[in-house]
Amino acid sequence: MAGKRYPENKENGIDVAGEPLIGYTATGSGYANTVIEDNYMLPNEYDPGIGPYTMKELNARIDKAEQAIERAENGDESDWVTSEEMDTELLKMFPWLK
Repeated sequence: MAGKRYPENKENGIDVAGEPLIGYTATGSGYANTVIEDNYMLPNEYDPGIGPYTMKELNARIDKAEQAIERAENGDESDWVTSEEMDTELLKMFPWLK
């Protein structure tokens, strides 16, 4: 019995399946025909809510990070935690990680 033959398809020298990703959509799910650059399917209204949404917001975040780094370089490490403190906090939040 002969199996289904897929057309040969290569992207950047790598074999990929010949069937289009967009051909498989869940009816009524909000995922229909929504493909982003990495070929992941996302709902049309997807917004992770982490921004930044404008260059002004982006520059403000960069400035804030640079100030925290500068404070740490000058000895004030109050913006930072140790890996042990982070592990303890994660285990409090997610006890199943033990």
